[in-house]
Amino acid sequence: MKNLNRYLILLLIFLIISLSLVEMTKKEIYTESDYIHSLKRVEEAFEEIKNYKLSNGIIIDKSIDINETGILGPEFNGLTTTLGSLESKRTATNPELVIAIIKEIEKLNLKEGDHVAINMSGSFPTINIMTIIAIEDMNLKPVIISSIGSSNYGANDPELVYFDMENLLYEKALINHKSIAISSGGDRDLGLNMDSKMLKKIVDRIDVDYIYIEDLDENIDYRYSIYRSYDPKAFINIGGNLVSFGLNSKIPINKSGVLDRLPINDDSNGLSQKFLKDNIKVLNILNIKDLAHRYDIPIDPIPIPRIDSDYRNIVYVYDKFLISFSLIIAIFMIIVISYKRKNKSII
Repeated sequence: MKNLNRYLILLLIFLIISLSLVEMTKKEIYTESDYIHSLKRVEEAFEEIKNYKLSNGIIIDKSIDINETGILGPEFNGLTTTLGSLESKRTATNPELVIAIIKEIEKLNLKEGDHVAINMSGSFPTINIMTIIAIEDMNLKPVIISSIGSSNYGANDPELVYFDMENLLYEKALINHKSIAISSGGDRDLGLNMDSKMLKKIVDRIDVDYIYIEDLDENIDYRYSIYRSYDPKAFINIGGNLVSFGLNSKIPINKSGVLDRLPINDDSNGLSQKFLKDNIKVLNILNIKDLAHRYDIPIDPIPIPRIDSDYRNIVYVYDKFLISFSLIIAIFMIIVISYKRKNKSII
């Protein structure tokens, strides 16, 4: 019995040494994250917008845009429609949020080639761009209608509103889709709370369908007819544009996420209600801090994470010869111990 214990102890020591050697000789191989392509596209798009501002003498207010992204607008001017959180706007400049957007879109259970209706305000130009890139990288087809108006610190710089950014990126082939129609946004979606002279100069730059319909219900119906002509399989709202939820909405718009049913007694005529009535899922992206918390993305990060160094998967590769050799010796030792024990040669 003592000899058997010695053999078992030797086997245990051998296994411990073998496992230690296997662990010590492993190699680390770094591979790109599943999201790296989208992350790099977003980073490149943001860099293009910043470079455009710098080369055209558009001032970047460092007291607002701490990370000097070049995408944040001023606190207030004639294009500002509502109050916005600076913390949320700075959080939205982090390209990491494209991962959260991709994961939320995955919940819509779409198939490659499906059309997705998207309504965007100018409040979160970064999220707009990320969503376009996410949709494209998922091999979906966006149908985009956007608006000019923006809350504080959004795309409310009259020299570079959201559709200007979109056109810039489209011309540089950094995105493959852009808005097919644009409205003023703001009060009644007519820009009634915006500076009329400033707004007119911007409207004159629009080269696609300009939506200006005084009756809100007719406005929403018109947009819906555009979207439905593409047979979309989902609807995405970004920002707080009135037409997405209409008046008296009971949908909790202050939370980002997927909606698959209409709240009871919600008789609003918003786009979201129309799609939900047609059993088409809705993804609402408005509360950016809520979205960031959900996916462990930092709030108001300083500095913005760099994609090239922060997004790699580590794969461990082990020495197959060493593993095979150790396994063969261990099996051999077990067979010998079993044979000797069976024949009572170890006592």
